Amino acid sequence: MGSAPRVQPALIALANGDNPGKITDAVFKRVLDKLQKAKKSGQIRQFTGNDYAGMLAKGDIIAAIAWSGDVVQLQADNKHLKFVLPKSGGGIWTDNMLIPKGGNVELASTYMNFYYQPSVAAMVEDYVNYICPVKGADKVLLKKDPSVAKNPLIFPPPSWQKQLHQIDPTSLFNTDFKTQWQHLLGA
Repeated sequence: MGSAPRVQPALIALANGDNPGKITDAVFKRVLDKLQKAKKSGQIRQFTGNDYAGMLAKGDIIAAIAWSGDVVQLQADNKHLKFVLPKSGGGIWTDNMLIPKGGNVELASTYMNFYYQPSVAAMVEDYVNYICPVKGADKVLLKKDPSVAKNPLIFPPPSWQKQLHQIDPTSLFNTDFKTQWQHLLGA
């Protein structure tokens, strides 16, 4: 189980039947109760950062909440690894580009627009292998690297997209949640 409090609570909330886009105190308590029970029973062996990837590749762990892009990269040398989207669904995370207050809006907008061209996004995706936000990048990649263009971990099919949920960004800044999460981790 990942140690970062940004995605894991949302996924457990989703598995509990709660809305991961709205983590209330009651929802967070149900998440912690479920994780505490799993931890006590030994179902959760440890909480990790991104160092789970090496353990998963070596077979030291048999299951993990994993980033799709990590799994794509690990599968290159570990064909036995499989990604499974839970029946309850999964979370989707985005990195964002912002123009800081006082920033050069014209220059920043030009830079941002550059990355949102399908041909440029295709080059980025061919390298990073995480979910692509740019429509048409998969069409460009079909000609250059069909295995990337057809990979559902990079370009999720509509059936998966219906199951992906945004997480509650306000929960990330809730100091009570952070404290309770650290207590769960044993920190």
